[in-house]
Amino acid sequence: MTDARPATLDDMIADELGVWLWCNNCHYHRSMDPSPLADKLGGDFPVPDVGRRARCGSCGSRNVESRPDWTSRSIGVVTRHTLDEDG
Repeated sequence: MTDARPATLDDMIADELGVWLWCNNCHYHRSMDPSPLADKLGGDFPVPDVGRRARCGSCGSRNVESRPDWTSRSIGVVTRHTLDEDG
């Protein structure tokens, strides 16, 4: 068995994917270009750790999560961040 490593900013650049950021406080979200992030944090910086360095642009919260923005690949819904009545 191999150890899985988290995606890095260089991985996002190579795969032409953005970095998806989600505020757990106010639910504001956006996709960011990974190139400026890689310039600042380094290309080997793990994508899941980007959120720990971020601040929400709407409410100012530091409770932000990050992941690769697979939605740009048109694969459909990756995850829901809210629960419906049945959820």
